[in-house]
Amino acid sequence: ANEQQKAENLFARWRQVQKSNSESSNDTNK
Repeated sequence: ANEQQKAENLFARWRQVQKSNSESSNDTNK
């Protein structure tokens, strides 16, 4: 169960990074 939660936390952080990366790249494209 702990490994599952750790994986979910890592995935959630990765999703957040991808979201911020796409937003910043979109700003530079404008």
